[in-house]
Amino acid sequence: MRKALILTVALVAASLVLSFSGAALAEGDLDRDIYLSAGYGVFIPAGDFYKPISGNDWENGADVNFSIVSQQSDIFAVGLDLHYYDTEVNFPAGIITVHVTGLEPMQMLQRKDADFQPYGGIGAGFYFNTLQGVSGPGIVNDIYKGVGPLIKGGARYFLGDKFFIGGHLKMFSNESDMDDGSTFDFGGTSMNLEVGVAF
Repeated sequence: MRKALILTVALVAASLVLSFSGAALAEGDLDRDIYLSAGYGVFIPAGDFYKPISGNDWENGADVNFSIVSQQSDIFAVGLDLHYYDTEVNFPAGIITVHVTGLEPMQMLQRKDADFQPYGGIGAGFYFNTLQGVSGPGIVNDIYKGVGPLIKGGARYFLGDKFFIGGHLKMFSNESDMDDGSTFDFGGTSMNLEVGVAF
């Protein structure tokens, strides 16, 4: 988890530098666009925690994303995602479900005021990973904190001056220290369709 934390801090620091640079470029520009969106899609588990159990693979799960983005200049923006996803595995001795909630600040590149607006961003995620289920005679109910870098790319298409539809793909790490001292990655890839409004 230490490597993930160091990389996360480095990404946040780089994002702050880019943000201040973007704000400087925006001097004299009176517009400050805000984008609010909600998305729903699929989470594809890819971290090393999701190893098959008794030959059974973890299932793709639901993914929900709420996003706020603030345009800082003609090309720079900062964003914050509230991200939820889950996955589960069924095996002969029971079932284990993972529920994850996290906050993901990021620095983004996107062209201001474009009707078709591709964007990309890098950032960090801070997560609460909840493990629940039944494994043999025992009941699992544990919570672990996670952290890791992320990369996000997507596009918005405006239906008018304010409302838009879009979609994004996000790849991220979510490393947690377990009770036995081991470290596992609860991350993966999420794909969302979204609707939103800008003002």
